[in-house]
Amino acid sequence: MKYIIFIIVIITSLLFSIQTLAICQIAPLDNVKECFSDPEGECCVVVYEQDGQSCAGAFCQSYDRCGWEVFIPVQCVDP
Repeated sequence: MKYIIFIIVIITSLLFSIQTLAICQIAPLDNVKECFSDPEGECCVVVYEQDGQSCAGAFCQSYDRCGWEVFIPVQCVDP
């Protein structure tokens, strides 16, 4: 009987617990040349070479979203 009361108390306490904030951890981008941040989020410029071409683009993340979004699509040009 003690175990049933104990389980009921735990379940009840979980129902009345305070909601917490989750921490978003996303992987940093590869080939980052420079990043800029402000109170709303962070944007990074990515530069790399692929098949003899120079490629660049920009990606941003808002602190209220968990993920990188394309700001400037990656474009490649011949050097």
